[in-house]
Order: sequence, then structure tokens, then C-alpha cells
Amino acid sequence: MVWGSNNFSISLDNLKNYIFDFDGTLVDSREGIISSFKKACNDNKIAPQILLNEENLVGPPLDQLIVAILGKEITKTKQELLRREFIKIYDKSEYKKTKSFFNLDSVLKRLKNNNKGLYIVTNKREGITKKILNLFGWSNLFIVVYGSDTFKKKLTKSQLINLLIEDMNIKRSESCYIGDRDDDKSASLENNLQFYYASWNEDCDGRGLISPNEILSI
Repeated sequence: MVWGSNNFSISLDNLKNYIFDFDGTLVDSREGIISSFKKACNDNKIAPQILLNEENLVGPPLDQLIVAILGKEITKTKQELLRREFIKIYDKSEYKKTKSFFNLDSVLKRLKNNNKGLYIVTNKREGITKKILNLFGWSNLFIVVYGSDTFKKKLTKSQLINLLIEDMNIKRSESCYIGDRDDDKSASLENNLQFYYASWNEDCDGRGLISPNEILSI
């Protein structure tokens, strides 16, 4: 049995679908995101209104981060400039600084070999998420990726999860969501999904699954 965060257990024999968050759950993207924002701000003489560190910059959607960085200095022109420059820098080279968490590669491949459905719902843009998946040789492991820009209309993570469930015609009772933030938990529970914290990310403070290997526990 694997213990989730809702004080009940669920047999992995009944779990057929694993929906994952991306940053902070499958990969450690902190270094590339921070360096990209620092370079974009420096190159364009933008004075950040928050500290450019991992606590502030990893997890929320890109547009939300840009608003926070610009703060009271925000204008539409600066907002569009910082967004464009960040994407140019990150997508060209800095995304390559992304690291996978220990042993996730073997765990994901074992789940796939056991005919489990693997999916990603993330605040990250879909294209760069797929680019990073390709970097690790994971592209063929996931059935679909829903990102912040997958649909023309801006959707919350909860709405994206719901759409994925409906589009893929999967049962909520046979599915779970794995993430590293409290808003991941909220989005999961809003969709009646069992939620597990990815506590191999130290930011989870020991809640949930301590190691990716625990996903495979029975």
C-alpha cells in the first residue's frame, strides 16, 4: 500500500493513471529558471522587485512570476519584454541545466512497463516541458502533456486536470496526482483525485512520498 496525504491508503493495483506536476516533482529546474531571469533582468536594465531565488521563482506560472518581479515598476511594455527575453534565454540554453530527481527515470519506466498511464499537468509551457522530456529521453513515457499554454484560454491547474481527465476518458477513482506544492494538492482534491506530495523535493518538508521508489510500493 502507498499512503497518500489524505489519511487513507490505496492499492497500486487499482491505480491505473498517474498525473504528475513537472517542476519540483519530476525535475529540479531551479538553476535554469533563476539564471534566465537574472540574465534577462540584467540585460534589459530591469530592477527586480523580489529576490531572484528558488523560493520565489519555482512553481507559479510564468506570467505570475513576471508580475511579481516587476512589482510597482510594471508596465505592459516591460511585462512583454521580460517575458520575451526570459523565454529566449531559457529555451535556447538554460533549460539544459534542469536535473531529474534521483531514481525517477527507472520508476517512470517501470510504471510504463506495467501499463500505467502517465500524464503531466503543469504551470510550465507545454513546448519547453516537452523539450526537457526529450532531454531526459522521457518523451515516449507520457501519453499527454497539458501546460499553461496548451489552450488559448488561460486555465488554472485544477481546470487543466479536469480537462485531461475528460479528454483522456480516465476514471478519477483509478487516478492520482503527484506534486510538490499546496496548490497542487488543492487542484487534485478539487478533482476528487488522491494526492501525493513528492517529498523527494525537500521543499515538501517530509510530507507524502519520501522517495520515488515509494510510488512502486504495494
